[in-house]
Amino acid sequence: SNAGTASESEPSVKEWRTRDLLGLATDRLAQVVVENPHRFSAALLQDMLPDERKPIVAQSFVDGAEGLSPEFRKILPSIAWSNNIRLAVSGLRLNQHDLLMLIYFLETNTRIEDLVLTSCGLDATTIALFTPLMQNTVSLRLVDFSWNKIGKQGAQAMAHTLKKGCTTLHTLRLLGCDLGAPGCEFLAQMLQSNATLTRLDIAFNDVGPIGAASFAQTILQNTTLLELDLRSNHIGPSGGEALADALLHSFGNLKTIKVCDNGLGEAAAAKLASCMRGTTRSGLVNFSASALKGPVCVSGTLGSKSRANRKAKQQAAQKEKARRAAPDKEGGKSGKPPPAPPSSSVKDVEPPKLAGVRLVSSSL
Repeated sequence: SNAGTASESEPSVKEWRTRDLLGLATDRLAQVVVENPHRFSAALLQDMLPDERKPIVAQSFVDGAEGLSPEFRKILPSIAWSNNIRLAVSGLRLNQHDLLMLIYFLETNTRIEDLVLTSCGLDATTIALFTPLMQNTVSLRLVDFSWNKIGKQGAQAMAHTLKKGCTTLHTLRLLGCDLGAPGCEFLAQMLQSNATLTRLDIAFNDVGPIGAASFAQTILQNTTLLELDLRSNHIGPSGGEALADALLHSFGNLKTIKVCDNGLGEAAAAKLASCMRGTTRSGLVNFSASALKGPVCVSGTLGSKSRANRKAKQQAAQKEKARRAAPDKEGGKSGKPPPAPPSSSVKDVEPPKLAGVRLVSSSL
């Protein structure tokens, strides 16, 4: 009876042959597609393959595709024919075979909004592979290629991509991408005509004063950019002056500019802060307090406009009034003048909170 039960649970020869045939067909399909991806798009397979066969075909890609990195093979099945709204890969070095396979499947994702590939070893050549995807994906909202050494040519590729398409993209993050001043100039020129991007993060790119100055014309012409991140870029006093002059005459909607850790110096930083008061709604964020030896230095530059200065004057006036009233209360019996009130120290004065400006007192 045991033998009979075992024979009943085992598949028949016909069933074995069917399974073998499906397996062979799946493996062969994956091999042909990998060799000729331009002839068999992922969208075509998505329409033709039954849903239950897609994971099997994806695994066949993993097993049969040549040149894929071991780390990418592990995540490929979760990417194939996925409709997730966010793809985030960080710290995984992707070679060109990995990227081509990634883009092959991303082209079928009609819901993706966030594309995040940080510290993935991308360069100017591989970053250009994403141009068709970025231009044709109507759901894309955010692209983050931070900490990839794409350089000025990569920045040029991104600028060209945004000039030709990407009408739904509102956030571009390129922190630590080795852009330099030339790469910054490409992005600044793109922003002069771009009407969709609202946030650009290019911190830690060593753009220098020339790169900062390239954004002066952008600030004057662009009306859609809301946030600009220029932290830790060695802007220096001259770069800060250029930004301040542009902000003073800007009629755009820029709400936030981040400029900490740029060695602005007291004069440029104070001028930049005062300009931000009248040209933005939210004001200056992550202001480099250490560059000014504390934000109270701004009050000295802006004089009576700062609340701290007004408060110090009010305190001094009250003490002077009390000093003069003291002899009258004593009937003028004492001929000694009352002791002078202690001078108010700038260190004891509360840091100014300028209208429209947020100063962050930190050692950023």
